Amino acid sequence: GGAALAEGVLYVLDVYNDAAQKSLYSLRSRHLFVEIQAEVGVAYMQLVFQLESIVYGHCKDWAASTVLDPSYRLRAQERRGWRRYTPAFRKHTALVQQRHALLLGRTVDFSRRFILDFDNKLREDLDVALSRLESSPLSNVIEFNLSMKTIE
Repeated sequence: GGAALAEGVLYVLDVYNDAAQKSLYSLRSRHLFVEIQAEVGVAYMQLVFQLESIVYGHCKDWAASTVLDPSYRLRAQERRGWRRYTPAFRKHTALVQQRHALLLGRTVDFSRRFILDFDNKLREDLDVALSRLESSPLSNVIEFNLSMKTIE
């Protein structure tokens, strides 16, 4: 299923490592290694971007659901199957739990990258909430308060 597919991404990174090693040591082709290196860069950036979007979206959805009125949340769960966010997150658990990876002989720190990017996304959300507060009437303070509770 989805979990096996997500974990398969880690195997693809291993294939890139093997291809890079073969290009340098067996084929002695620096040009091929540079091409593989470029491809790894693109694949890594896409992987991180997609995973960050999924995890950050899941966290925002969960945080927003915690500030809902409990009776409304219960009705929403019954009517719409609110748990639809959990399976999407579970299929990426293996990737989220991966702290480091070896890419082309270098150790890549996924957790540091996620922390930096999550911090940026959190700042963007805070800026949006502040901009909305500044451009709206004072009566929207309650909406701002809920936004701040979600961001916490």
